[in-house]
Amino acid sequence: MLEALIGAVPLLGACASRSRQSFPDFVDVVARVTPSVLAIARGNETVGSGFIVAPGIVATAAHVLQAAGSAPQIHLGGQVFPARALREDSARDLALLRADGVNVTPMPLAPPDRPPRVGEWIVVIGNPFGTGITATAGIVSAGIGAIASTPLLAEQFQINASVNPGNSGGPVCNLRGEAIGVATSFIPGGQGLAFIVPVPALRALMART
Repeated sequence: MLEALIGAVPLLGACASRSRQSFPDFVDVVARVTPSVLAIARGNETVGSGFIVAPGIVATAAHVLQAAGSAPQIHLGGQVFPARALREDSARDLALLRADGVNVTPMPLAPPDRPPRVGEWIVVIGNPFGTGITATAGIVSAGIGAIASTPLLAEQFQINASVNPGNSGGPVCNLRGEAIGVATSFIPGGQGLAFIVPVPALRALMART
């Protein structure tokens, strides 16, 4: 019996090694997308996050824009930029802002022919306090329409990565560093369940600007 256990030790070690190697490293993804992620504020109060999707154009959640009031500000890289509402889709909880003077490379969006898959690794990035980046990781846990309790949720993906207060409006990225959607909401008491508006809806809103 002891010999059998001893003989199994190298095999167990090899399995553990393979498991560690297969676990994704999110450091590179976060480093690549961080320059495009910003905080949205009302005066000195940060109300949510957002990210650059085109020169001078910021994507966020509609409820974040509404919380920012009539004179939203962008906090990015230690600087403050005035912004203005450009386009809003309250039905999908999406919004775009114009922030002139922001010279940041836009975050790439996932291509339409490669939609997120259930089980795919994702990272939620935010700048909830205007002073630094936060990241939470998880997977896409349900596809569009899996949760149809409200019209809004029926058009969103479900993820199991935490969307902490202040991270709403920030990007949800795949391991390629592409935004697959916008973080919008979480379920209190839902064991970390959250929802994202998919990139096709964001592309459609951008096309209307």
